[in-house]
Amino acid sequence: MTKLLTVCSILILFISCEEKKKKKEQAEIDIVKVEIQKMAEKYDAIQDWDTLDFDYTIQYQDLFSDSNRLILIDKYVDITDIKKDRNKYYISGNSNFYPTFYFRLECEKSQIYSLMNMDISYRSNIGLISKITSVKKLVILLGSEIDYDYKQTGEDSYETNPYSYLQIQGTDDFLLTGKLIDFYIKSK
Repeated sequence: MTKLLTVCSILILFISCEEKKKKKEQAEIDIVKVEIQKMAEKYDAIQDWDTLDFDYTIQYQDLFSDSNRLILIDKYVDITDIKKDRNKYYISGNSNFYPTFYFRLECEKSQIYSLMNMDISYRSNIGLISKITSVKKLVILLGSEIDYDYKQTGEDSYETNPYSYLQIQGTDDFLLTGKLIDFYIKSK
C-alpha cells in the first residue's frame, strides 16, 4: 500500500511540474509577443499583412511598397544567412508557411553583430521591422523525381526501368527585399 501511495505521489508531483513548465514557457512566449507588439506600434508598422493571402504581386506592392510604410515580419521567422556583399550587410530568411515570404534585408554592421550574438534559432522569438523596396512573386519551382516503369515480362514477373524527370511548376511564394530598421529577438 505504501508503494502505491509513493508511486501516486511521484506521479502527481511529475504532472504538476510539467504543467508549471508549460505555463512558464507560455508566459515567456506571451512576453515576447508583447515586446514585438510594442516595437511594431513604435514604428506604426503594418502587422498581420502575411495573413491576407493575396494572389498577385501588385496587391502586396500596393499594401507596403508603394505606401512607404514599414512592416512587421514576425510569423515563423527563420533567418538563414547573414552576409557581407560589396561593403553592405544583409540578412536572408523566410517567414510564414503558405505562402512563404522569403526576404533579403540590408542591415547596418552593428545590427549584424547584434544578430549574430543572439539566439536566432527559435522561430517565435523574432520580430523584424523592415522597409520593403521590392516585392516579386517566385515564378518557378524546380524539382526532380525518380519513377519506375513496370513491364510484365512473364505471368508473375515484372521488370522495372527507372527514369527521372524534371518538374517545373509555378509557386505562390514571394521575395521581399528592403532594409532592416529594427528587430526584437529574445535573448537566451
